[in-house]
Amino acid sequence: MRRSILKNNNIIISLCFVALFTGLSFIFDQRVVQQENTIRDFKAKISNSEINLQKNIFLLNSLFFISKEISYSGQIKKNTIDDTSLRGPWFKDYVNNPDFIEDINPLKNGQKGFEDLSKIHKEIFIDVLKANNKKVTLVKNYLKIFMNNKAFIDIINDEDFDPYVTKADSQEKFYFLDIEKFYFTEEEINNIPFDVIVPWESMGSDKDPLYKIYSKFRDRIHEFSNIGDDMHAIALALTIIHKDSFKSYKKLLINFSKNKNKKNYFILLSILFQILGLTSLMILFKIVINQEKK
Repeated sequence: MRRSILKNNNIIISLCFVALFTGLSFIFDQRVVQQENTIRDFKAKISNSEINLQKNIFLLNSLFFISKEISYSGQIKKNTIDDTSLRGPWFKDYVNNPDFIEDINPLKNGQKGFEDLSKIHKEIFIDVLKANNKKVTLVKNYLKIFMNNKAFIDIINDEDFDPYVTKADSQEKFYFLDIEKFYFTEEEINNIPFDVIVPWESMGSDKDPLYKIYSKFRDRIHEFSNIGDDMHAIALALTIIHKDSFKSYKKLLINFSKNKNKKNYFILLSILFQILGLTSLMILFKIVINQEKK
């Protein structure tokens, strides 16, 4: 009788172990499923973070490119228009002043040479204005792209952010917010008073219509070149945002790696308890078979 009770106890104990190990295996299987869901969530977050980082890198490169391009080309345009405005009237004055004809006629190309030089300087002056229009169009095209970037919009809408550009007559926070005013219209270009003759003593003064136009246009070119400073200031602010975004991305990768390790750990535990459950089941069968033999 005691031997039968002992065998029954062994069966019950084996059944308990089978149930325990099977239950633990099932629990860790469920934990594996939960970890897979968590890993999928992390993959989605990592993908979004990578897209955001790529957008910020593109924005940074574009901002620095625009900043450099506008500032560099702006200085060239100002230097060029300064030279043409300084020398062009001098050639024109020689051609139109009878007192100087005798001085220039003995030269190789004589009066025609000075007329050609005066014409060339007019063309260069106009080319500078047209080149400025092309740069304005380039900035407008980039701005259309920038305005779809959340980081760019957040920066320009940040009340605490103030670009280090000093604005003399603009009420806008950024020069590029009023980009249209930097275009030189066909009417403005066609109405440049190249052929107006002024006395020598009035050249380069407020009494000189060409000088007044030159000063007005040069100030507009200079103001447009300040957009480069705007872009540079925004790029510097974006570097801080990009740095924080990269830190968040790094944390996501670390947590993703930890969750994958947890998943592998739960898989191993599930397999272990499955093996232990099968082992307990074999022991149970052995006990039952031995009992049937006796």
